[in-house]
Amino acid sequence: MSNKALTGGGDDKKGIPPTATAYQGLLGRSKVARIRAGMALPPPTSITVSSVFAPGQPNRMFEDSAHHVLIVPSGSGQGKPHPSSFGTLLGGAQQWHHPVGQNSSNLGIVGFDSLSRPYPAPYYASFSNTGDSDPHQLHATPDAAIVSQAYFSQKGRYLKSRSLRSIIPDTGNIEYDILDSISVTWIAGNGNNGGDTPDIFAFNANANNSTGLATDGPLGDFRGGENLYVQLFSKDNQPLGVPVFLWKTKPDPTAAQLAAAAADPNINVWSINPVTLYPSREFTTTVIPVSEFQATPGVDDFFVIRQTAHTAFLDNYGVKHVELKLSRTVRNS
Repeated sequence: MSNKALTGGGDDKKGIPPTATAYQGLLGRSKVARIRAGMALPPPTSITVSSVFAPGQPNRMFEDSAHHVLIVPSGSGQGKPHPSSFGTLLGGAQQWHHPVGQNSSNLGIVGFDSLSRPYPAPYYASFSNTGDSDPHQLHATPDAAIVSQAYFSQKGRYLKSRSLRSIIPDTGNIEYDILDSISVTWIAGNGNNGGDTPDIFAFNANANNSTGLATDGPLGDFRGGENLYVQLFSKDNQPLGVPVFLWKTKPDPTAAQLAAAAADPNINVWSINPVTLYPSREFTTTVIPVSEFQATPGVDDFFVIRQTAHTAFLDNYGVKHVELKLSRTVRNS
């Protein structure tokens, strides 16, 4: 386990992974917390900047365009929003493809309960949509021969932050331009908490096995977990360091499992381990020290919160609160 500070749904002792578009109103509120210094005291060495989501209000931390992310009201946190059931739940209307945030007679408002602790919020960012266009195309395909860049891009979901320079508050002569940590309050669906369970995605279904990758199934599909992670990017849209995962849908295959899959074309290595289920209806807070990214961002760089890929509309995550801790350079007088 990493040294992330957790609250909410994660359970370190039980081995639960901790706490890693159609644009429709990616808006929200931001606030800055700082300690007021007395006249004889120096300014604080660090401050925090936080953001929540709400329609109709500007968001200082995140860009207004997102990829397959919707801003929706708090749901009931009940049941499994699955397409096969929404003909009944929504009165027969053909709305099963955008059910999150909508009211149903059986479940109430469909989606996660963002009014629960920690950080109760009336709205949240729902990773539940699908579509063809990606406004940024930040993530390169692992292998263009297996899956095209255009198709790989359209399958992910993410929030993109503004540059750190745009997020840092104006504090006069004091520049808080060092990112210390990113804190994300998030949830994964488990089929009973208002969200569908993220699982494993596959590209180019039913393709012949020509990839040669042990992580692929017998038909050669490019496969991987529908995981949730945070990643830093440079101002030139290049990834910095390594991604930090908030949630993995299955354990990564071991070396022995990969060797067995490479030796036997009938083995799908992702079928060996069961899906890990998120344990509760409550959101979890993950604090990621910037050192975990193995890179130091500059003030013109940014970060994303991303679901790797998805197979349909409802492989669902939610994010309701994001906080940055920023510090200033302290010089000896």
